Amino acid sequence: MTESFIERELAAARSREAEYRTRLSRHRELARKLRSHAALLRDAIKDPRDAGSVEALLANVARLTSQALDIPRTSIWLFDASGQRLTCRFQLPTPPEGAPEPQIEVASCPGYIRAITQTEEGAVAVEDALTDARTSELYDYLVRNRVGALLDVPLIGPGELRGVLCHEHQGSARTWQEEEIDFAADVGALVALTLEVERRVHAERNLRGTEAKYQHLVESLPVVVYSFDARTGALDYLSPQIKDLGGRRAEEFLVSGGVDRWVEAVVPEDRGGVRTRLSSQIEEGFEPELVYRIRLTDGALRWVRDTCAVVRDAHGKPVAVQGTLADITTQKEEELRRAELERRFQTLLEGVDVLAVVLDAAGRVEFINDSFLKLTGYARSEVIGADGFSLLLPTRDSTRVREDFLEGMRLGKLVRHFETTIRRRDGATRKVLWTNTPTHATDGAVVGSSSLGVDITDRLEAEAVALQGEKLESLGRLAAGIAHDFNNLLTVIGAAADRLRSPRGDSGEAALDIQAAVRQAAELTRSLLAYARREPIRPVALTVDGLVRDTVPVLQKLVPESLHFTYELASSDARVLIDPTQLRQVVMNLIGNAVDATLGHGANIRLSSCLVVLEPDQARAHGLLGEGTFVVLGVADDGPGVPHEILDRVFEPFFTTKAKGEGTGLGLAMCASIVRGAGGFVTAESTPGAGATFRIYLPVVP
Repeated sequence: MTESFIERELAAARSREAEYRTRLSRHRELARKLRSHAALLRDAIKDPRDAGSVEALLANVARLTSQALDIPRTSIWLFDASGQRLTCRFQLPTPPEGAPEPQIEVASCPGYIRAITQTEEGAVAVEDALTDARTSELYDYLVRNRVGALLDVPLIGPGELRGVLCHEHQGSARTWQEEEIDFAADVGALVALTLEVERRVHAERNLRGTEAKYQHLVESLPVVVYSFDARTGALDYLSPQIKDLGGRRAEEFLVSGGVDRWVEAVVPEDRGGVRTRLSSQIEEGFEPELVYRIRLTDGALRWVRDTCAVVRDAHGKPVAVQGTLADITTQKEEELRRAELERRFQTLLEGVDVLAVVLDAAGRVEFINDSFLKLTGYARSEVIGADGFSLLLPTRDSTRVREDFLEGMRLGKLVRHFETTIRRRDGATRKVLWTNTPTHATDGAVVGSSSLGVDITDRLEAEAVALQGEKLESLGRLAAGIAHDFNNLLTVIGAAADRLRSPRGDSGEAALDIQAAVRQAAELTRSLLAYARREPIRPVALTVDGLVRDTVPVLQKLVPESLHFTYELASSDARVLIDPTQLRQVVMNLIGNAVDATLGHGANIRLSSCLVVLEPDQARAHGLLGEGTFVVLGVADDGPGVPHEILDRVFEPFFTTKAKGEGTGLGLAMCASIVRGAGGFVTAESTPGAGATFRIYLPVVP
């Protein structure tokens, strides 16, 4: 009984020893086999630098791994750029052509991703993939591909999980041996290394391509690009355009002493900043932009704009300076030319006896000259930046003038000439005649005004004195003329009275002479009243053509049948502001004078109207302040004309070319006075022996 038990125990022990020896032998064979395949894998990826052979290399790795682990399916999965999806990069056996690329959403399998990320064994060995919590989330994939067990290895790149190497056992569950797990982990490390090499090869190629593109871009720029070492001051790079700018090839500056060679080309008085820029003393006196001059070997002078930035390391220490050199010779010469013109212009403004003022679009003073300060008594600091209207104009004028100015700014058009009263610092006022011009920005927008002013106070006072003298002189001539004419009338009346007292006198004829003299005196009195404008004036806006057409029947009665009267009206609907009775009086007076001049000497009288535009200088020549559109009404005859020596006197009161007793000499003077009152003027032209033409100019109103 005892022997039987001992024998059974010994037999069982020998059986277990035999089984262990068999299992150990199998493990040794598996280890040998795996070591052999590992050696083959290492040989296969010794130098995987040809990125085009990576797919073939991965296929070889998958084939050898499948053989070593005795599995039918091996695949490599990589995370996409967002890290939200696993995509099958390679699969063995190769899927049918056109089959969709297998993908797994990371969000659908958090337990699997966590197991891959956190494994400390280098691999995740799952004996029953359908029931294991780490892989059960992949149930659909596992069933579809009949996967029973998984041996998955994380593919670790520099600092990140890049993907998974999957070994899939089909059919039932499977126990993975320690040697198989170690082998799979080694293969995963080799595959990760291969993928990293591939990534670096691609990165190097992209970098070379990017460098080539940037080099092409840099060498195509219209500026010179440079870079130098901030620690040593030695040039690292200089683009080929330096030949066009500095007259030397880049290679001549990129050698020892090249920086000194560039500094020597700089004009001596500009070298200080350049030398600091190109030294290793970056922190002291460093300017990000310099403008300086260089002189080429042929003596030519060029202006250079040197713009750069400092490149620093992680600790903030300067390691390089990179920048550009631009040839701005043309631009700088234009700036200098413009500055010289501005200097000359300012010198001119300061030297002439006119007021110069520049305002911005809001009416603030931007510039004044010395003549302005001398006239107004202000200091420059009191005027620059101040509101020009409230500072210089009387209160009653400032609001209106400012509103007109702002409206002109909005419309882009200013009143060219106007007269204002300006207030001096001491409270006194001066009259100034301004000429205004809008100032424009480079885009054409109106940004202010430039005005030149002339102090006309003294001139106006002198003109007032002269005008008063002329009035007194005119009054003297008027009194003399009236006295002369009334003396003649009194002589006639006196002679007639003598005849009435004489018994032999003809009382009837004497009475007629007295009546004629009285009528002539009354006519003289009416002319004087009209000339003096004692009658009320009621100006209205009317069309000259319309009034003349209404007056034509009366005018035709004034012209004898022996004369030919014609008229042509072409001022259309243009309106003027004048008393219609006075305008009729002017027209009838001119026609009556033409009739008197033409009878016995000519045969034609012509009345016409038209529109003309007077330029500023033409308007000023006739005493008007502003240019504009005028209606011209003309009366022409072909009589004997007016001698040139007296043509300028025809509008003087009591001056007449008619025979004694036939005219008072007030008709044309009255016409000129009426037209001046309406804002216009009268002209007279004559060719002796060929007639005369009188024209009245009346300004058109809206």
